[in-house]
Amino acid sequence: MMIVVVSENRKILEKVKKTMNGYEVIGCIGLLEGVGELLSVKGNEMVVIADYELKISNGVELLKSVKKMKGVVHTVLMISDGNEEGEIEGLRNEIDLMIKHDESELITRLYIEKLLNARVKREIIRDNKIIINDAEIELTRKEMEIVALLLDNKGVTLRRTEISQAIWGSSENVRKIDIHVKSIRKKLEGGNLFNFIVTIHGVGYRWNDSCLHFD
Repeated sequence: MMIVVVSENRKILEKVKKTMNGYEVIGCIGLLEGVGELLSVKGNEMVVIADYELKISNGVELLKSVKKMKGVVHTVLMISDGNEEGEIEGLRNEIDLMIKHDESELITRLYIEKLLNARVKREIIRDNKIIINDAEIELTRKEMEIVALLLDNKGVTLRRTEISQAIWGSSENVRKIDIHVKSIRKKLEGGNLFNFIVTIHGVGYRWNDSCLHFD
């Protein structure tokens, strides 16, 4: 996933690059450089992060424009603490996320990844089916609940007891989980889909969407 950051402040650009280590992050100094970069990569899936305090026009105006571009997944506004006017403007224009300049690196990363996880879940679960790489797979209600739980915690290994507690309200159904996961995998394999649920031996399961693609 590409992340494009637009700010007049080099320290903010470096902070985002460090915070989102592991992602492709493109830093742009100022509005004109940002617009040029966005036009050159339009059509690609990306998150656009804009600093409110841009010259010529503010970050909200930039994000309003990029929301109309094909491929943009999410818009994020970076804003100074106490900038109520900018926060109101962001809310009124349905910017997906606003993050304070002085927010910690960990909290910033978690907020952005939560946005990305929500998008993946929307793309996969539709009308009581899971749709992956254009293949439609029908699951039972419990199987769907397990997939939804893993998607909500994408990248995190969930212990069998945690899954059991979340789905059945008790940690005593760990064997049921193994049976349901085996069934889910069999259905995914029937659609030529593999490796979306990873077993962490002796611990539990984790969702892996590294082989996903979205149109």
